Amino acid sequence: MIRKNIIWLYSLFVSLLFVVGCQKDNGDYLMTGTVSFDKVTLCDDTSDKDVNTKGVSPIFAVQIVDIDGKVCYATSDVSSIAGQKINLQIGEYTVKAWTDNASAAAFDTKVYYGETKITVSNGVDTPVNVECKLDNVLVDVKYTQNIKDNFTSYKIVVANSVGELTFEQEDARVGYFSYENKISYTILLTDALGDNYTYKGVVDGLNVRDYLHFNIDVKPRTDKDDLLFDLIINTSVNEVVTTITTSLTPNDVSKPTITLRDKDITLPFVVGQGVGADMFFDITATGGVKRLFVNFLSGAPASFPKMVEVLGSDASMLKTLGISTNITSGALSGVLTMTEFTRMLTAGSDGMNSVVLSLGIYDDAYNLTTQKVTINVVQAYLFTADPITNTHIDWSTGRGITEVAFGGSWVMNDTPEGLTFKYRRVGETSWNIVDEQLVVIDEPNKTYTTTVKLNLATQYEMQAVSLSDAGKVLSFTTVRPSEPTNMDFEDWWLDGKTWFPYAQNGTKDWDSGNGGLTSSLVGKSPNTIPEYTKVHSGTTAVKSTSVEAPVVGFAAGNLFTGYFKFSIAGASNPLSMVHFGRPYAARPTQMRGYYIYNPVTINTGKEHDGEMDQCNIYISLEKWGDGVTERPANRVVIGVGDFRTSASNDSYKEFVADVKYSSNEMPDHVVIVATSSIYGDQFIGGKGSTLYVDNIELFY
Repeated sequence: MIRKNIIWLYSLFVSLLFVVGCQKDNGDYLMTGTVSFDKVTLCDDTSDKDVNTKGVSPIFAVQIVDIDGKVCYATSDVSSIAGQKINLQIGEYTVKAWTDNASAAAFDTKVYYGETKITVSNGVDTPVNVECKLDNVLVDVKYTQNIKDNFTSYKIVVANSVGELTFEQEDARVGYFSYENKISYTILLTDALGDNYTYKGVVDGLNVRDYLHFNIDVKPRTDKDDLLFDLIINTSVNEVVTTITTSLTPNDVSKPTITLRDKDITLPFVVGQGVGADMFFDITATGGVKRLFVNFLSGAPASFPKMVEVLGSDASMLKTLGISTNITSGALSGVLTMTEFTRMLTAGSDGMNSVVLSLGIYDDAYNLTTQKVTINVVQAYLFTADPITNTHIDWSTGRGITEVAFGGSWVMNDTPEGLTFKYRRVGETSWNIVDEQLVVIDEPNKTYTTTVKLNLATQYEMQAVSLSDAGKVLSFTTVRPSEPTNMDFEDWWLDGKTWFPYAQNGTKDWDSGNGGLTSSLVGKSPNTIPEYTKVHSGTTAVKSTSVEAPVVGFAAGNLFTGYFKFSIAGASNPLSMVHFGRPYAARPTQMRGYYIYNPVTINTGKEHDGEMDQCNIYISLEKWGDGVTERPANRVVIGVGDFRTSASNDSYKEFVADVKYSSNEMPDHVVIVATSSIYGDQFIGGKGSTLYVDNIELFY
C-alpha cells in the first residue's frame, strides 16, 4: 500500500558564498532568480510493513547542485527555514533531499531520498517540489521450529559493503540497509554438543526498496547414520522465492587466540610510569581476522575512548592511543603492539594504577575470543610489602621481644644492588639499617625478605630500599600482650546507685570501693564515677573523690584492677572486701597515663593531719603461683612502678611510673591502683581531694 505524507519545508537564508561559488564565467552572474521550497513529498510505499516508524515526520537535508556538480546551497534541516528565498544565478540545477538519519545499516530506521531538476530564470522565483522515496533494501528473518528444536544458538549476520546487522534468536525487527544491489549473509548455528556450523551466501540483483525475507530451516539427513542436517535457506524478494539446500558439517576452525609475548597474559603486567615496557600481543585466527578491537575498561587516560576498532581506524588515530598492528582483514596471524600505550600510563596518588583492558577478535566464521589484560603502572620500581607481625613474644631477656617479617619486591628485569630494609620508631629521625647479609633474595619471584626483633606494643615505620631506589614507607604496631581491658575508661555501668568501671556484661578487670559506700549499711553516693567533661581523649574519664564515710570515718576515691565484694561481716575490716589483681603475664617497663589532681589538706584527725594530701598511681607485677586466684600473703612482687604527687593542676598532665624489677621471673598477675588519697588504706586523707585519670597505657 502506498501512503503519502506531505511535509512542507521553507528556505531560511540566502547563502552568498554558495551563489558566488556558482557564478558562471559568461556574464550570466549578472542575471539572478530565486528558489523557494514549495514542498517535499514523502512517498512511503512500505510503511505498512514497519509499524515502528509510522507517523514519524523525518528531518530532511537539502542540497542545490549546479550542472558542474558544485553545491550552491545546503542545509541539514530545511524545516527550520521558512519564508525566505534563495538567490541563484540563472541556469540548470539539481535539488536533492534526503532524511538526515542516513546509516549504512540499522534496525527500524528508514532512509528517504529524492531529487528533481529545476531551471532558474532571471527575476523569477522558482518553487521546488521534491518527491522522496524510501532509499533502503529491507530485510527480516524467521527461524522454523526445526531450528529452535535442534540448535541452542542461532543467528544470521546480514551485510552490505558498508554495514551489517545481526538478527539474533527471535529477533523480529526489520533491518534497513543503504541501497546496494547485493546483500551477503552468514548463518551461525550451535548445537547442544557445542559444535558450531557456518554457512555464507549472497543475494544479488536487488533493487532499491526491495524487501528481502529470510526463512531458515533444517531437516535431518536420511542417508547418514549420524544425526546430521541439511540447511534450507528460503529467500523471498517481491514474492519470488529462491531455495538453497546444503549439508551442514561442524566447523573445523579453532577459535582465535591472543597471547602476550614472553609473559603470562593472565597475570598483571607491571610497567614503570613514563617508562613502559615492550607489549606485543600475538594474534592467530585460522578462520581469518574479521574484527579486532580493544576495550579500555578502567584506569586508562580520561581522553581515551571506551572502545577502539583496530581494523577500522586509521594509523594516525591508533598512534594517538599508542597502538599499532600489522594485522589486516582476513589475516591468519599478526601482532598487536601496545608498547607506546604503556608509556602513556601514569601511576595513581598512592604510587600505583591498575589499567584493565579487554582485547577481542572475531574471525571470519564469527568465532569470538576475548582476553582481559591488567597493567599495573607503578611510580617506583621497588615496593614495600606489609610487615607481618608475630604474636609470639620472647621474654628470655627479661624484656618482651617480638619478630616482624619485612618484605619487598622489584619490577625491573635485573636484581637491584643493595637490597635491604630500614626501620625506626615513629617519631624518631634516624633509621636502623638491616645488614644485607640477613636479607633473603628470591630472584625468580623478584622478592626479598628478612626478620627483625622489635619491642612490644610500639609503633614503627619501615621501608624497602636498594642503592638506587626506595619503596613506600609503611607504619605498623608490634604485638601487645594481653592487658586489662578498658584502660581508656570509656565503658561504665550503673547498677542501681553503684557505678562500675566496665560495660554491663563486659570483662570485669576494674573495680572500686563504691559497693561499700552505696551499701545499705553506709548509704552514701559512690565516690568513683565516670567523668564526661574533664577528659583527656574519648568521651569519658575517671573521677575519684575522697569523702567522709560512716563507720570508718573516711573513704578515699579509688580505682584498681580486681574486684570489691561487700559483706556485713567485712564491715569490721573493710580492706578484706578489696580483692586486688587480675591475670597478666608480661613485663612492662613503664606505665603512663594522664591525670588532674586537686588535693585538700589532710583533715581526718589522725596522723598526717595538716599535711597536703597526695594522690598515688602505681603498678605491682606479682607472682601468685599456678592456679591461685586470690592475692596471697606470700605473693612474690617482681616489679613495681609508682607515681605520687601533692601538686595541684587544673588540666591533664602525663604521669610516668617506671617499673623497677627485682627478678627476671614472669609475673602472673598485675595490680594497678589509682587513689585520691595516698593513705586511704589507713582511712586518712583530705576530704574533698579529687583525682581524674584517663588513658592508662603500658609500655614494653
